[in-house]
Amino acid sequence: PYPQAYDSLLAAGIFACEGAMGEQTTARTTVTAQNVIFNISATKNANAAGMFASSAAVTQVNANTVDMTVKAVNGEAYGLAAQYITYGIGALPGTNTVTTGTMEMDIHSDNNNAYGMYSGIGYNDQYGPQPGGDNTIESAAGQALTLNMNVTSGTGTAYAMYSESEVNTIAGHSVTGGTGDSITLTGDLAAYSSGKNIITTGAGADTVTITGHFDGDNTI
Repeated sequence: PYPQAYDSLLAAGIFACEGAMGEQTTARTTVTAQNVIFNISATKNANAAGMFASSAAVTQVNANTVDMTVKAVNGEAYGLAAQYITYGIGALPGTNTVTTGTMEMDIHSDNNNAYGMYSGIGYNDQYGPQPGGDNTIESAAGQALTLNMNVTSGTGTAYAMYSESEVNTIAGHSVTGGTGDSITLTGDLAAYSSGKNIITTGAGADTVTITGHFDGDNTI
């Protein structure tokens, strides 16, 4: 929709953004199902994303299980990406939210960076840097979250959580005596400027396992 805003094309499972050239709209894309499967691939220099929200837009997935596979060759690969990408006026952060009990993520780029959750600063020719947005993976209240996020890259850097602006959040809501939250991340964690990465669990016997490097001031 906005080719002037990309270095290359974008293949996305769910995409939402504001109106063209400053027309402020509240774009929203919602998917509710028992099971949701993303299988997104991009060839040549195109970027690939499971969910992409820009500038006040909202994407929402509600499902018992979510299986997200995103593959790119020379472009970047994103699981959840929130970034200002248009030339609109008065940009607001985009929002991606997944509410689920179990989520499997496999994000890979052969020759570029790959991101499980990405909140990046965009750029507006008139107004300069613009905020990215919020990405959230969570379970419902009183429900445990099982999240397995595997982010890999052939020649680039693989980030499980990356934020230059706004917040990436993973939140489990296990309860005492019930199934514990299980959060496993493979990939680096990085946060710069005002960006933050947050992981919280409930009251159960929860486990959080992270395999990767940490960089930035508010990494986790």
